[in-house]
Amino acid sequence: MLKNGYNRIVTEVSTVGGVLNDLIQIEYSELSSQSQLRAMQAVFSALDSCKEVVHITDTQHRIQYVNRACENILGYSLEDVAGRNLWELHISDSHKQDIRAFDHRSSVDFKTSLEHQRAGTDHRQPIDHKAGEPRVNLDISEAVNMQMRRGREWEGVVTCRRKSGGAVHLPSKVIPVAPLTRKNEYYIYMSDTHALDRLEFSTVDHFHPRGSIKSLRKGSHDIRSLNSDAFTLLGGPPVENDHPGRVLSAPVEREKFTFNRNLNFESLNFVEGTQNIIRRQSLVKLHSLTIEAPITRVFNIINAAQENSPAYVAQALEKVLEILRSTELYSPQLISATPDNVRPVPADPVATDLLGGLLAQGPKPLLSGRRSSNDTAVKVSQLSRQSLPALHQQASAAIRELLADDLSWNFDVIKLEKISDKRPLVWLGMSLMCKFHVPDTLGCDEQTIQNWLTLIEANYHSDNTYHNSTHASDVLQATAYFLNQERLGQLLDPLDVAASLIAAVVHDVDHPGKNSAFLCNTDNELAILYNDLSVLESHHAAVSFKYSHSDDRVNIYKALDRDTYKHVRKSVIDMVLATDMTKHFEHLSKFINMSGNSKTPVKDDDTTSFDGARDSPDLMSFGTPENLVIIKRMMIKCADVSNPMRPLHLYIDWAHRIANEYFNQTEEEKKRSLPIVMPQFDRTTCSIPKSQIGFIDFFINDMFDAWDALADIPELIEHLRWNYQYWKEQEEAANAIITVSQNQPLCKADEEDEEEDETKEEDIADRENNNPAEDAS
Repeated sequence: MLKNGYNRIVTEVSTVGGVLNDLIQIEYSELSSQSQLRAMQAVFSALDSCKEVVHITDTQHRIQYVNRACENILGYSLEDVAGRNLWELHISDSHKQDIRAFDHRSSVDFKTSLEHQRAGTDHRQPIDHKAGEPRVNLDISEAVNMQMRRGREWEGVVTCRRKSGGAVHLPSKVIPVAPLTRKNEYYIYMSDTHALDRLEFSTVDHFHPRGSIKSLRKGSHDIRSLNSDAFTLLGGPPVENDHPGRVLSAPVEREKFTFNRNLNFESLNFVEGTQNIIRRQSLVKLHSLTIEAPITRVFNIINAAQENSPAYVAQALEKVLEILRSTELYSPQLISATPDNVRPVPADPVATDLLGGLLAQGPKPLLSGRRSSNDTAVKVSQLSRQSLPALHQQASAAIRELLADDLSWNFDVIKLEKISDKRPLVWLGMSLMCKFHVPDTLGCDEQTIQNWLTLIEANYHSDNTYHNSTHASDVLQATAYFLNQERLGQLLDPLDVAASLIAAVVHDVDHPGKNSAFLCNTDNELAILYNDLSVLESHHAAVSFKYSHSDDRVNIYKALDRDTYKHVRKSVIDMVLATDMTKHFEHLSKFINMSGNSKTPVKDDDTTSFDGARDSPDLMSFGTPENLVIIKRMMIKCADVSNPMRPLHLYIDWAHRIANEYFNQTEEEKKRSLPIVMPQFDRTTCSIPKSQIGFIDFFINDMFDAWDALADIPELIEHLRWNYQYWKEQEEAANAIITVSQNQPLCKADEEDEEEDETKEEDIADRENNNPAEDAS
């Protein structure tokens, strides 16, 4: 007795029978309770050691106990959840109100079923529902409550919310417990985590060599159909889930649903007392798979953070949720300058007009694993870069001299346009294609490449002031310059290089000299064909392949096998579509997010420790198929708008060319009484310095700052700094002239304008001579 914890004094009794009665009373009262308490310690230790998640609740589903597995897997300790309703803890906020309503709602169908049984009614007959009375929705909490009232166990899948906001689907069993009486006092929820372990193990990210990545995607299943087809077999309509997001795997009582009156249940061989109409053995396995979009996980994490945050944080998170629910998540909005803005956007009408014009695409819309090129592409190892072939012999000395520096950032494509009689693309294209071994990679001869370049250049409109073959040559040269950088050279294989150069050549082919918004406003056949979405970019990609397949003599893809061709075609189309400026901020955000997660601190050359170290990209993490797609998009985007990074004399030429093209569009819109896409681009009033300053502020600065982190292009950044300062000075000078002209006679102001024109070229030359970026190159 002492060993069992009994240490009380017992009054001595003189008879043997009295002693026995006292001992029996002590054994069945206090000793038994002490033994049970000691055994409970062992039970709790066992519960903490098991892998199953265990919740013990009272009859109102208020949590009384959770084991250690619950804390390890879901993140909740007993202190976090004690006294909380289990269903409110593990369901979405939108569902909580339904559960509260259910607690106060009588089970009409259940009582009706009992009345039918008492009256001798066959429980297999359908139960009549009154007109207009809603049918009961299939819900786990309702099914569990029904089974608990009947004193039966329940089995199914429960969706549990992690404290971090994620959701897991666990095969579970609920057991009612009546310790001392026949009335249930506790419910035990036991959730099996073995399926979860298998799922997490199968989805762990592993590093695979390029070309050997296997898809981890499994066949998708419509969970609702698996639950509803049972009722379809019974002759009734499929059960519809009125509350999206609920798991439809709860055991179902036949009395809860209305079936076809003409159905013969005897023919289905139902077993008396069965809990389910139709039970799929694989249902639990299907429910153990997490089927949710990444944005759903973001919402869940934010919602979970709101519950444990102060009021002001919860309000801020609510604003975040409102932004994330927007259908135009990456569409920029102009923000007025306020004290809260670290970088206020200048409210300049010309810059705003340019931003709107570049992002306009007509009416707003209504609401693969990468295969390796090593298997099919011709491998080129340590080959010296070839020179321009037979075409080189036809070139003049001036062209040959100019093309010798075609990989230099200071390459003068405007000069090549002049000395080649407006045919720069074929000359520069052949030189760069051969230097990057594109004929070897595609398996075609150099004559085919030359024919193809000639055909593509012929379909650029030479009367366009900006979007002509010279612009295509400029983008091609910038792309080649980026490809020649060490880091990109390590990331991209020969097929990537070939596809990038091809995309640069064709990215604006057959451009009409007007933007997509103009085509949409005029009901152009291209806008109708492409449904007002990325009209020009879709056309450029489509016609480039149309021209390439028009004749074998120009078909640069004819030697590729089917799989390699599909890969190259997909890559070219993707890069051409990436030049759509309406998707600019989307592509930029994805690149910044990717590069932000792929940096490691490295030491500078003049440091001896990592203190003050700069961030350097982790090239191995950049080399995934998804990241390479983002990198190639970013590369051609930067090449397409690289004019502000060019030497000043080239940049000024490009700035006037694009402005003239916009002026022509505005004049055409006025002439045809069309909506004016960019009203500020009027030839008589527009300020080119303001337009370029706005373009750099809105688009260039952030994009090239992110691109420089990967490509390592300090020379371009230095050019940008000098060019931006030039336009700022030009704007200040123009404002000063306007101020002076308002206070002086007109003739004197005209004389000053003439003097300014005479000194402008001298000023540009002086700036380029003093530019350290030019000296370094």
